[in-house]
Formats: sequence, C-alpha cells, structure tokens
Amino acid sequence: MHEWVVPEELANADVEIQASFNRVLGRVLDLQPKREKIGRYELMGTKLGFGGMGTVHRAYDTELQREVALKLVSTRSLGQLDKLRDRLKREALVQAKLDHPNLVTVFDSGVDEGRVFLAMELVEGETLRTHQAREGCDRAERLRLYADAARGLLAAHRRGVVHRDFKPDNVFVDSEGRARVGDFGLAHVLDEFEHDGQAPEPSRADETETETETEGARARLTRAGEVLGTLGYSAPEQLRGLHSDTRSDQFAFCVSLWESLTGELPYPGDSREALLGAMKLRETTLDGRRSAPSSAPGPLVLQGAARLPRRLRRALEIGLSPNPDDRHADMEVLITAIEREQLRPQRTRLGLVLGLAAAIGLFGAFTRWQRHQELNPDCPRADALLASTHSEAWAQLAAAQAGTSARFERRIEALADEALANCIAKARGETQTPADLADIQYHDAIIAQLEQLPVHIEREQLREFSRQFVDALEFRPDRPLSPAIARYIEDEIIPIDLENPGDTSERPPLEDPDIDPHLEDLIVLTNDALEGGVVDALSRSDESELHRRLGEAYTLHGEHEAALDEFAEAYEKAERGADDQRRLQANIERATTQVMRLAYDDTARDHIDSVRALLERLDEPVLSRRRADIDELEGIVLKSQGKYDDAALLLRHAAQRDLFARRRYDLVTRLISLGNLYQVKERYRLAEFYYATALLLDPEDPEAKLNLGAMYVNELEDAGEHYPANESERARDKLGAVLASAYQELHLPATTSLLQLAILMDDRDELTELRRDIEALIDQHRRRNQKRGQGESDDDHMSKPELMARAQSLMADIHLGELRPNFSDEITEVLDDLPEVLGSDPSGWAQQYRHELDALPDSPEVLRARAALDLFMEN
Repeated sequence: MHEWVVPEELANADVEIQASFNRVLGRVLDLQPKREKIGRYELMGTKLGFGGMGTVHRAYDTELQREVALKLVSTRSLGQLDKLRDRLKREALVQAKLDHPNLVTVFDSGVDEGRVFLAMELVEGETLRTHQAREGCDRAERLRLYADAARGLLAAHRRGVVHRDFKPDNVFVDSEGRARVGDFGLAHVLDEFEHDGQAPEPSRADETETETETEGARARLTRAGEVLGTLGYSAPEQLRGLHSDTRSDQFAFCVSLWESLTGELPYPGDSREALLGAMKLRETTLDGRRSAPSSAPGPLVLQGAARLPRRLRRALEIGLSPNPDDRHADMEVLITAIEREQLRPQRTRLGLVLGLAAAIGLFGAFTRWQRHQELNPDCPRADALLASTHSEAWAQLAAAQAGTSARFERRIEALADEALANCIAKARGETQTPADLADIQYHDAIIAQLEQLPVHIEREQLREFSRQFVDALEFRPDRPLSPAIARYIEDEIIPIDLENPGDTSERPPLEDPDIDPHLEDLIVLTNDALEGGVVDALSRSDESELHRRLGEAYTLHGEHEAALDEFAEAYEKAERGADDQRRLQANIERATTQVMRLAYDDTARDHIDSVRALLERLDEPVLSRRRADIDELEGIVLKSQGKYDDAALLLRHAAQRDLFARRRYDLVTRLISLGNLYQVKERYRLAEFYYATALLLDPEDPEAKLNLGAMYVNELEDAGEHYPANESERARDKLGAVLASAYQELHLPATTSLLQLAILMDDRDELTELRRDIEALIDQHRRRNQKRGQGESDDDHMSKPELMARAQSLMADIHLGELRPNFSDEITEVLDDLPEVLGSDPSGWAQQYRHELDALPDSPEVLRARAALDLFMEN
C-alpha cells in the first residue's frame, strides 16, 4: 500500500499547493463543495442513492433552471472520451423521446473532465425494492406496481430501447404511488464503448456457451454486476456475453416479480457459473419433458413456485425460459397475466383453508405453511437493522454526511443478512452454537447504538455517534455473554452508558462542577452485577465485560487509577476465559488510559506491545481503527521521549489508516496530533498545515482551533519584534472561538494562551482582566477534579492545564509588577513541578522569570524572588 506522507517541502509550500492537497483529501472523504459543477449541472449536496454503477445526486440544471437527478458513473478505465460523449448523447436523444407515465425521462448525458454522467427527471419517492419491503405492501399492491413497470418497459421496447439492467432498484415509486422505470441504456453504451472491436458478433439467441465466446466477452462477464446487468436478474445470454434484446428485459422483469411474490430468486446460485448451471439444467429438463414428461427431474420446478397462483406462475415460467426464443413475444402477455390476477376474486382466509383441506388435507397445507415459515421467518433483529436506515434521523445523517451514512448502510445491510440467516437456521430447528449466540448479542448491541441516533443532529452529536458506532462495529466478541447478563447490559447499563455525554459539549457548566449522576448510576449497576446481583455464577466473559464497562465509567469519572485496575481485571478474566476479542479491547483501553491520562512509562510500552501482538494474532484488518489508535498512542509516547521522527512516522500511519478507511472524525484527531508534534519542533508552517487540514474536515473542531491559536502565540514569542502583522489577530480569533464554545475543559488552556499573548503585546488592561479570569478558572478546574476523586488539596497533584495556567499567571504578575508576599515560593513550586507533570526542562521558564524580574524596581519581594530563581538555577 502506498504510504500517505506529507512531504517535508510542504513546510515551505505556498497556499496553492496546500489547497490542492485539501481538495484531494476532501474528494476522498466525500466532502465536495455543495455546488460542485458537472457540465452545466450544479450538485446540491444531497446524495439520492448509490449502486454498482455509481451514485445519484440531486442537482440543478443552470441552463433550463430546474432540479434533476444526476447519475455519476463509477470510475472506470475509459479512453476516447469524445467518442463516448457522442454515443451517450445519441442514447440520451433516443431516451428523451420515451414520454410515458411509467418511465423516468432522460434529459442529457455525457462526459465532463473524465466523469460520465446521466441527467434524469427528478422523481420524489423511493425505489420499488424499498417500497415493497414496507409493512402493508401486500400482493395486490405489488401486482399493481409491477404492472406499471411492465407498461413502461413495453413502451420503451416499442421505441427500440432496451434496458439491460432491470431490477427493483431501478424502478421508482413516486409520491403518487406510480411505478416508473429508470436507468435505461447506460450499461449498454458503456459496455459497447469499453469493448469496441473486441466483443463477439451477436450469436444466435439460443446458442449455448461454447468456444465461440471470445476473450472480449469473458472480460465483460467479470463485471456482470456493473455493466451487463445484475447477477441474479441477468438473462443467460447476458451472463454468457452474447447479444441481449427486449427478451432479456422480459427475463429480468419475471425474476423481479417472482422474487417479490415468493421471497426467492427463481434460479439458485450466487455466482455466474452456478446460475448458468441451474438454467442449463432446466433447459435440458424442458427438452426432456417434451419427449418424456414422466421423467422430468426436480430442477424443472423453480424456487418458490408453490407460492404463486397457477396462471401467473405459468406466465412467469415462460418469461424465465433459458432459451430466449421460448419466452413471450413481448411484455404485453405478462401485463395481461398480471391484470387477470388482479381481477381474480379473492377468497376469504377461512374459505381458502377449507378448500385446501378438501383438496389435499390439512396436514399438507400445514406442511407447506411450515416450510414457508422456515424460509421466510419473522426476524425482528434483521427488521430492526434495516428499519434503522429508513428513519428520519438516518435521513438527516445522510444529508449531513452522505459518505459516512453510505458506508454505515453497507455494514448494516450485511449484518441484517447475518441476522436473517440466523433466524432461518433457528426456524429449521438447527442447534444454536455459542458463535450464533455471540452474533445475536453483537446484533443487539449494534441495534442499541442505532437507537441512540438523535433526530436533530448537531456537529458534536454526529462525531460522537460515528465514533461510538465504529467502536461497536469493530468490537465483535467471538464468545457470548450469559443470556441474563446480556439482557441486563442491554436493558440497564447500555441506556445509561449511551445517555452519558462523556466529553461532549453537554458537559456540566463551570458553576456546577458535579459529576453527571448517570456515571454514578452506571458504576452502581455494574458493581451490583459483579457482586452477584443478577446471576449467581458469572462466566469469565461476563466478568471481563463488566469490569471493562466499569473501567470506562471510572475513566469518565476521572478516577484513572481505578479505571486501570478494572481494565487489568477485564484483561485477566478474558485471558482465563480464552476470550481474545475482549482481552484485546481491555488492553487497548488500558493502554489508552495509561498514555493519555497518566504517565508515559514502561508500563505503557508493555501495554502497547501486548496490543500489537494480539492485533497480529487475530489478523486485525490493516485499516481498522484499533490499529490506528495504537499507532497514535505509540507516537505520543515517542514524542514524549523526544523521538520526533519516529513519532511522526507512526502518527502518519494512523492518519493513513483513517484516510483510506474514510473515518473523517478520527482523521481530524490524528491531524491535530501531527500538528502538535511539528509545533513542538517549531516547524510552524507544517503544523499550521495539519491544523488547517483538520479544520477543513471539521470547521468547528475546538481542539484544532485551540492548538492553532496557541501555535500563533508561540510563533509570536519566538519571532520577537519581527512577528507577522496579523499574527495576533489570528491567534485571538481562534482562541476566542474556543472560549465561545461549550467545551468548558478547553477554556482554561485557551485563556492561558491569551494571557501569554497579552504579555507579548504588553496589553496591560487585557492582562489584568485575563489574570482575574484565569484564577477563577484554575479554582473551578481544581474543585471539579476534587469532586471526581482527584487531588487532596489546592496545592497537590496539579494537572497539566492547571500547571501551565499557574506558570503563565505568575509571568503576568511579574509583567504587571504585582507580586504577592509568597510569590517566590509559588515560583519555586511551579518550577519543581514542571519536569514531573510536563516532562519538560524548567530552565527556560526560570530564565524568562528572571529576565522579567530584572525589569522591575527593587523591592523586598522582588529581591526574594530573584534569589529563589538564582538558587533554583544553581541546583
């Protein structure tokens, strides 16, 4: 994999180069400007859908002043773009003549800067696949909609237009409940263009797969899901790369209606070869049946045939003939069959049961019903997973972050398939294994996360949801919890855990620094379960899970030593229970707490090494967030040890994983870490570049603003009298935005940097006001930590933000010439704490203090302070 490394030359690059990088990064992360132009069309920032062939966007036609649906075809290797543009134009002109109420009108198509597009009528509604999955869409409704689609296909065929990729996803149900077929012809044009001169001459419609299929045809077959149709819906002639016509559309239509009414595709198979094999076997069976009906083998009966009315089934079976010549002459026959079924009198449920009982006996009816339930069981988990992506909240998530929601949707759909498979196995009476139970609990955890998505999404809520959801997706234990503990966690602990705001903007205000009571409840409930309040005998996995959750609660409570103990217990229980996934998760959280909240010592190194060994043994995906997190942790440790080059390499690796995995919000934190590293190295332009890129991805990120503002202040201090004219204004702008935000934890460091700036600018009025503010902030910060169980008095265990604020406040005292009687003791105390708390040499601060004191007139306190500093520097 190509390593994503920002060249060192960018430290001195001009704005244009940096902006170019930002545009590339933005495109990778689906962050194109809302009014990006494609030809004469402006994208409006709303992605309407996506599929194998590309994405569909809401757009505005600037010439005809109307909204359209603009389909951008997926990137593919295409040359001779002028020729392609001409072919697409001709295709669009033909389709523009398809004026029919059951067709989506095509306005325009072409190529713009290498991007293939198709402009269509904007249909407000949903796909037929989505509509028919909704509760209340009964058989009568489905027949009505497919009759609409059949009329649309017939109208197109009579104008000489073939669809070549008909399926429920390409039919749209508009706001009036009318089905309309869309996406005509594009697959055909692209395929012809890509293989111009290579494809075989059209073969006889009934030709079987022989040596006459050229390599060009075989090449096209490798993209059957993208170009020639969709696997499962494609006619056999399409799968073989042979000529396709209106009868191929008829085949795809019959597959779609068959699936809608029975819940199954007519031909079994999940690959091209398997599908062709099933179709060839049926063709052979049909030929044999003509001469020997009694010997017809099973494959003559298509999957789900017993659940269809006899006349309609027969019409569909003809349309599904492997040989195109055996299909209906046109779609009109199918329309007649559907209309006849719509008009057929509907028997009452009781009458149907009695009729079946008289004909074949109640036992036979029950057996068929049971078989249907086995193949189509009720599956609340699968329904809940799929329903989550059709909610109002999800629609707002998609509008705010189309790329993020699309990636999540693909994962959710895969999980829904897993859940349905589990339900089918259970309906068949198969014994559930521990792995099955672990899957069920995993699906429940994902559903619980999805239920927390708020309807009205703020920026920080979106960030927290994305992070929590990625964590939930990646943490997939392979051993189940005890059912009672699983229910207890789902019903009692998870709702509180998710309701707790943690480090979001909803922190308690400074005036009331009490800990969120939800955390107290979380700790009590988890301890109660560990002490036997739920079940008498806990499994090792139960204990590991509960200790890990307790550790997370203590972390949010600020009791980091207690959190480390709980993570160690979680690790030990998981190890004894051979539960590798929980062991890995516990060790990641233990390493994170050690590095981010406590000291960068050998213990942190051991935790990191242990995590890396487990990641390799469990074959963790190379782009996983857990690998990125551990890269960043180790980079932070190396930075604290002064190994800046090694730290930068690891931080870039973490950013690279997030970039290629498209984790937008995680990438922001990695970029900030890189900016912090280069700020320490006084590579200000490169640090500024990383901070600015983070703000490009998240314009309101307060940490990026804080660090960028602090960097401008540090740069001013290093530059002396030769600082840029607007540097102070840029610093005030960024730091002021932090103070205006709801992030109370960042107000103290922001005020500290503003205090430093006021000293540099010799703004005595601002200095006096800020010094008063910072003392209040330090006091509130101390009281909040004491209530969290940290610190024994106002003079012990000063945190990093408090120590930096205190050091800067003392500098302000000297600059103003206002020294308290105990000033010399305070300076000595702060200088003594700097190495332990910050890991930095205090001599630089001592020299600055001495320089400022030399500018003051002699007084008893000034003399004592000078003497204390001289003694400190001598020792």
